Amino acid sequence: DGNKIYKLGLLMDKPEGKVDPDRYGKIAGRDVADGVMIRFFVTYHDELSDGDKLVHMTANKATCGFKIPDGYEPRTAFRPYEEISIPVASSAVLQRGTPTIILDMCVYKLLIEAKRKQYEILTGEDWNEKMKRENPYMILQEEEKPVTESVLEFCNVLGQKILSEGMYQEGDVLFEGELATKVYHHLLEYDRAVAYRDYNVKYNGAAETLVACEAVYPGESLRVIH
Repeated sequence: DGNKIYKLGLLMDKPEGKVDPDRYGKIAGRDVADGVMIRFFVTYHDELSDGDKLVHMTANKATCGFKIPDGYEPRTAFRPYEEISIPVASSAVLQRGTPTIILDMCVYKLLIEAKRKQYEILTGEDWNEKMKRENPYMILQEEEKPVTESVLEFCNVLGQKILSEGMYQEGDVLFEGELATKVYHHLLEYDRAVAYRDYNVKYNGAAETLVACEAVYPGESLRVIH
């Protein structure tokens, strides 16, 4: 029956033509009888922001607490041109009592990487090169002038960004002495290049130390107070 909203077992919720009521006088579960139903479908852009509710395709809900700007996302050495979109807190898994979430994540990762390997076999293109081509904003800093050798040698570096090597609380010292000064001057120059002003570390010139001014997580980009 061409008038039904179900076709081949699928719900056609956006039909292209007229839809007549079924034998019960309903359309999409609503009573219409001899009346007329007019439905409007409106599409709009909804950008994620702090406080929005999230779900991770598992039995785990979350709330967006901080939105990381483009270019500052955490990544892995294995996939340097692909951001980690949502870090899942291990404490949330424990509190909900659903440890299978960790197993689900591992299985999803295996399936995803298997599909990517098939892409490499069929096309001959390395997946990292594909992501590098599709995400050019992730490599802009890597093409600028190199970091000074002392900073490059002693710091965790990704492009022009210096990453935290551990977990630091407010007031903890990340670098001290000459290295702290060199890191500070590099961060000043890099911050001017990206015009980003959400800081997480500050420099103490008298003590020659770079100190955390809020919680800094492993792999997080360091951003200094001017």
